[in-house]
Amino acid sequence: MQVSGHDPSIAVELSVNLGPGTAIGQVAITARPPSRVIPAIATSGYLAANHLGIGSTTFVSPSGLQFPVRIVASVANFPTVFGQNQALIADLAAVNDLLVANNAMPLPVTRWWLSTADGRVPRLPAGLGLSVTSRASQQAALLGNPLLTAPRQAMLAIGVAAVLLGVLGFSISVAASLRSRRTQNAVFAALGVGRNAQAGQLCLEQCALSLPAAAAGLLAGIGLAQLLVPAITLTADSAAPWPWALVILPLGPAVGLALVTAAGPVAAAALSVLRRPDPAAQLRAEGG
Repeated sequence: MQVSGHDPSIAVELSVNLGPGTAIGQVAITARPPSRVIPAIATSGYLAANHLGIGSTTFVSPSGLQFPVRIVASVANFPTVFGQNQALIADLAAVNDLLVANNAMPLPVTRWWLSTADGRVPRLPAGLGLSVTSRASQQAALLGNPLLTAPRQAMLAIGVAAVLLGVLGFSISVAASLRSRRTQNAVFAALGVGRNAQAGQLCLEQCALSLPAAAAGLLAGIGLAQLLVPAITLTADSAAPWPWALVILPLGPAVGLALVTAAGPVAAAALSVLRRPDPAAQLRAEGG
């Protein structure tokens, strides 16, 4: 007699031998065999390094057992993958089922990544040798590292100096432009073009120059921050932190600072309206 359960992948075989006052039964359970090909997600770095693509099949060897893995999707980054960004992400339960089916040891769970409410650290039972590392504690340890004090101050000083040099350079450019355009301004004034119109034209010219320059400086600063911040971020034992330092750029203040830098030469050009030279004297001086 054979009885099938609700799951079509499980078959229960029952054979009964009836005797006088005795009943002997045997139950055989056949589980669904695990899939021979494990689906996985690959990072773009892994695909580029191994010359693979979506739909490709590669082989991995966990616990000494080699089995195929089919790449079903690709991601640029993965939250727990750092360094060279080369990794395959697969379902641990599916991998362990295949290992157990081939009499191999399953892979243990060594690390949990949790997102808790308000960043609170969960309580762990004592005596199990477990440890918890939170983002807040790791960030506080890095910021309190005395090895990072001098590099952070140096980067801050470089940023402030770059802004001051930018404003000063733009202002000198405006002053030089006004000096070289004295004769032209005198001719415009003799033709009836007022100081406000000339200042407005100069403001437009400086705005057309300073805004692209400020945007280029902002992009260069973002690129340098992405390169320098991970390079100078070290732990107390002078090692690179793990996970790697995540560079979070305050785009709002950065864009505001770039606009302030770009507004410097425009404001200097607008102040040129306060200067009231005599156009006739200027033309006579140029003619002499």
